Amino acid sequence: MSTEEPGSFRILDRARVGARDERRACCVDACGQATADQKLFCVDHLEKLPYVRALTDELSRRMAEVTAAAKRGQTPVRSSSVTHDVAVQVALHGALTVGRLGIAAQIPTRAVESYVRALERAGVVSVLMLGSPRGRLRRIVTLRRTPEEALCPTT
Repeated sequence: MSTEEPGSFRILDRARVGARDERRACCVDACGQATADQKLFCVDHLEKLPYVRALTDELSRRMAEVTAAAKRGQTPVRSSSVTHDVAVQVALHGALTVGRLGIAAQIPTRAVESYVRALERAGVVSVLMLGSPRGRLRRIVTLRRTPEEALCPTT
């Protein structure tokens, strides 16, 4: 049975609480900044962490792929993560114009056009030409098969 009265505060054992809050110096030579919770690097050197490097490398690779697709109209790799993301955006949002698909996938419209052509050749999406109330033709991208069925065929 507890000897504390209801609503009173317990005094925490400082040895247990202090152990978690120990500071350590950043592992980068000549930095010396303190880190929190036994971390290896300070905030200024987070890019040294392996998983941060892996994320940065992946984002750089994706940006290079998208830039190439937008500039040269280069055919995107069918199994790339960007191609899959474009197909997933159509699956999530339903039929979209090419411009809206670019906004949803966060890539330039010229790059989206390359990815849509590649997905259309793979049979993942269809492109419909519909007239707008203003008389302009709009390219509408619709899903034919799920991205997993088309991009990750089972053997």
